[in-house]
Amino acid sequence: MARRYDSKVVGPVEAESPSRSVDHSTARAFAAALSALAISSLVVTTSSQALAPDGTIAANSFSAGTVSITDDDEGRSLVELMNMAPRRVEEQCINVVYEGSIVPVTLTLAATTTGGLAPHVMMSVERGTGAGYDDCDNFEATETVFTGRLSDLVELSPVSLGRLLNQGDAISFRFEFELADEEAAVGQSSATDFIWEVAPE
Repeated sequence: MARRYDSKVVGPVEAESPSRSVDHSTARAFAAALSALAISSLVVTTSSQALAPDGTIAANSFSAGTVSITDDDEGRSLVELMNMAPRRVEEQCINVVYEGSIVPVTLTLAATTTGGLAPHVMMSVERGTGAGYDDCDNFEATETVFTGRLSDLVELSPVSLGRLLNQGDAISFRFEFELADEEAAVGQSSATDFIWEVAPE
């Protein structure tokens, strides 16, 4: 089941230059303060009049940006494949929407699994458009972002799925699964969680 991931990041204030010159010692102190803040900051907002003519730092403001990703599974499992067999490809689609205020961000997919079947499940993940949960009829692939065994995805997690440039960007994904024709897969089972993650660039 896909999970929602949210975080908040706070950034420093950018200062507009005053119309008149500022005392050099004050300017150096202000520059040093900005440098110190930048070490742990990712998002920047600007105050309207950061420097008053007398050299004081005025009207500073801070706001928190957000990163938020949702999908359309409505709490349902992505797949429930109870009787897998070699040469039977199972597919499932899902649509993901970015709702955060910070852009651009990188979208990744992580996976955790239990049980012994994961090394014997071949899978691929394609990125594209036009699909929704349990509906791949209109899916149009633009690229394959992962191909390999389910256990490989777990080991490589998180795997990059590309960039999101705007709030409201939507991406469809098609997952395909097939059981490897290997004797060691007989009688095995696994439970897997797929986790969407987004991080500011």
